[in-house]
Amino acid sequence: MLLQRLAVFAGGWTLDAAEAVTSGGDLGRADVLDLLTQLVEKSLVELEAAGERYRLLETMRQYADECLDAIR
Repeated sequence: MLLQRLAVFAGGWTLDAAEAVTSGGDLGRADVLDLLTQLVEKSLVELEAAGERYRLLETMRQYADECLDAIR
C-alpha cells in the first residue's frame, strides 16, 4: 500500500512529505517510517546520500502507479 501511494512523488520526497501524503485509512502516520525503511532494505526505494530524501526508481514508480490506477 505504501509503495503504491509513493508513486505520486515524481522526483523524490522527505519523510515528512511521505507521512503527510501516504498516511490514512489502514496506514498510520507512525507506520510510514518503519515501512519506508523496509522498502529501502529491499531496494525498492532509494535513500539519497545525505539521508534526507527518498526516491523510487522510475520503473518502480511506474509499476506502483499502475497498481494504484487498478484500485481506483
